[in-house]
Amino acid sequence: MKRDFILTFITEFFVLASGILIYKLASHYLDQHGFSEYALSRRSVSFIRPIVIMGLSIGMTRYIAYANVETNNKNADFYFIAAIYIVIVTCSILSMIFYLFRDQIAFLIFGNSKYYYLILPVNLMLIGLALHSLSYSYYRGKIFMLKANCQQIVNFGIIPIAVFFGLKSTKNILMLTGIGWMIVSSLFIGSILNMVKWKYRGILPYIKELIVYGVQRVPAGFGLSALLALPATFTVHLSGMQEAGFVAFSTSLLTMTGAAFAPIGIILLPKASQLLASGELREIQTYVIRVLKGTLLLTFVGILDAKGTKLYFSVNTIFK
Repeated sequence: MKRDFILTFITEFFVLASGILIYKLASHYLDQHGFSEYALSRRSVSFIRPIVIMGLSIGMTRYIAYANVETNNKNADFYFIAAIYIVIVTCSILSMIFYLFRDQIAFLIFGNSKYYYLILPVNLMLIGLALHSLSYSYYRGKIFMLKANCQQIVNFGIIPIAVFFGLKSTKNILMLTGIGWMIVSSLFIGSILNMVKWKYRGILPYIKELIVYGVQRVPAGFGLSALLALPATFTVHLSGMQEAGFVAFSTSLLTMTGAAFAPIGIILLPKASQLLASGELREIQTYVIRVLKGTLLLTFVGILDAKGTKLYFSVNTIFK
C-alpha cells in the first residue's frame, strides 16, 4: 500500500506539472485565439466525459476489486469484457450525434457554428478517454498500480506535451492528442485481453450490473463537470471565444489542484472493495480514519501556505 501510494502521488504530481506546461506550450505555439480554442475544447471534453464513461471508472474498479477476492479471479475479468461492450455503444452513439449535429454542438460549446472543425478532435479525445478508463480502471481494480501509473504518465503527462512540437494548428494538436490516447489505451487494452478469456454468452448480467451501478453516479459526475464548464460556456456566448478560453483555463487550473488528493481515492476504492469482500470491516474503518487525518493535515498545511507565503505562480506566468 505504501509503495502504491508513493507511486501514485509521484504520477499525479507529474501529470499536474505536465498540465501546467501544456498551457504554457499552448500560449507559446498558438496565438491568443488558438489558446482559447484549445482551453475551451479541453474543458468541453471534461464536461462531456462523465456521460461517455457512464460511471465505469468507479463501477469497474469496485466490481473487479470485489470479485477478485470473492471469486478468486473467476469472474473479475468478465466485468472488463462487459465494460468494453458498454464503451463501444456509448462511443458509437456519441460519434453519431457529433457527426449529425456538429454545427449545433459547435454553437453550444464554442458560441458559433463556424467552429464545427473542432468537433471531430473533441470526439476523438472523448473516445481516447473512454478507452483509457477501461484499462486504467481494470488495473486499479486489480491494484496493479505500476501499470496504471505508467499509462497515466504516457497519456496525460507525455502525449499532450509531445503533440505541440511541429504542430501549430489547434485542430491538429487536439486531434493528435485524441489519436495518441486511443493508440496507447488500445495497446494497454490489448495486453489485458491477452490475459483474459473473451466471453460472449452470459455477459449480459455483468453489463446490467455495471450500468445500474454506473448510471446512478453519472448525475453527480456530470453536475460537477457542469459546475466547472458552464462558466466558460456562458462566457463564450456573452463575450466571445477569447474571454471564454481564459475562463476555461482558470477552471482547469482549479481542477489541477485536486492532484494533491487524487491518489487517496485512486488507491482507497479498490482496497476498500477488497476488504469489504473479505468481511474486514474494522480494517476499512482504520483506513478511513487514516485517510481523514492525512486529508485534514494536507488541507491545513495548504491553507497556512496560501496565507503565510507569497504565491509565485499566477495566470500571468503562463503568458510570459
